[in-house]
Amino acid sequence: MRIPYKICNIFITFIYAPYYNDRTAAQYQNVSTDQNHEVALVGWDDNYSKENFLITPPGDGAWIIKNSWNPTWGKNGYGYISYYDRGIFNYTYTVGFVIENTESYTTNYQTDLSGNLTFDRYDKNVSYSNTYKSNGNELISGVGTYFGGEGENYSLDVYVNGELKHSQNGSAPYYGFHTVKLTKEIPVKGDDTFKVVMKKKSIPILSYSRQHYSKNTTFVNNGDGWKDISLENKTISLKVYTKNQL
Repeated sequence: MRIPYKICNIFITFIYAPYYNDRTAAQYQNVSTDQNHEVALVGWDDNYSKENFLITPPGDGAWIIKNSWNPTWGKNGYGYISYYDRGIFNYTYTVGFVIENTESYTTNYQTDLSGNLTFDRYDKNVSYSNTYKSNGNELISGVGTYFGGEGENYSLDVYVNGELKHSQNGSAPYYGFHTVKLTKEIPVKGDDTFKVVMKKKSIPILSYSRQHYSKNTTFVNNGDGWKDISLENKTISLKVYTKNQL
């Protein structure tokens, strides 16, 4: 059994009887339906017996999930979903993360803590940006965002206190979330304001979240000028990773 860390948020279908076994906190759904809940996928167990489910799946194995309700649900807040469950991983933008970073980033600046991820796609390059305030003496070293497909071209600009400090371009190695390591680390000091502008043909939008987004932080420009999408209770996925300055 592996419970390494939170892998990702996933959309699932919670339909109790006859698919959920309350005694074992195990679910196997043998029909496809729309998702109605989001949970954290935290691990897996290849040997979890198929006999733990009310309906017997084709084989053993289950994902381990952590629910958000309370510790009285399932097994102290955790449960199992069969590898064969048809109410999981059929959402349009279900995404897994390849963890292969070797950089010693110390701070993650982000606005996309939760929400329903979708892509706004265009036949031309469009722009989106996030603005953050530095916590101290740091080096801006990486940028993370979602890409709408393998080989999607991008360019990015980094501004500090309104001044362009770095530009870079490239292409996505795969569909989904990717961390772009900057070819030049940009120093910032405490209370400096920095902004990253990403330009490509897709914008990863998060909506339907319980977060409250700050105004004048997140903007998109699809050709009609910059628009603050926090006013629509939306944000973008555009993280910035920093390292401490020695």
